Amino acid sequence: DEDYHSPLLNSVDGVSLERIRFSGASNDANNWQSASSQSGYATPGYENSQAQSQPSGLATFDIEPKAFAPDVAGSANFTTINYNFNTAGNVITVSVYDSNGNLIKNVSQNSLVGTSGFFRWDGTTNSGGKARLGYYLILFEIIEPSGKVIIKKETVAIGTRF
Repeated sequence: DEDYHSPLLNSVDGVSLERIRFSGASNDANNWQSASSQSGYATPGYENSQAQSQPSGLATFDIEPKAFAPDVAGSANFTTINYNFNTAGNVITVSVYDSNGNLIKNVSQNSLVGTSGFFRWDGTTNSGGKARLGYYLILFEIIEPSGKVIIKKETVAIGTRF
């Protein structure tokens, strides 16, 4: 689906969509990203330029990588927000806040999830613009099937090359 392409691209003509994780669902928009410009926007016959392996030793909540640069060729253009639960039936909300405490992106809102998976944040805001350089707080709210609410926080940085 063309909607899976990075919203930071001016044109998607000739740009391949690449699966991020082979183990991820093929119909999950979070599991697809535009091929990198450094690879010529396609990698036929080679490993996908945006490929990631399943992180090992996950806690309930993990971010990989901790810093990314959405518009820099040859660097991580997005981050993945990984989760791993011992039980099924969890509902999660993932939100991104700037250093002033302003909500800038709803990555997931009350999503019923499986025991493991991930969400992708490409550095865009709720309004479709590009987030500014700096540190961001990712707030992860988990509602367990028992009704218990767990809140986790983690930071991520958006950078660039000068």
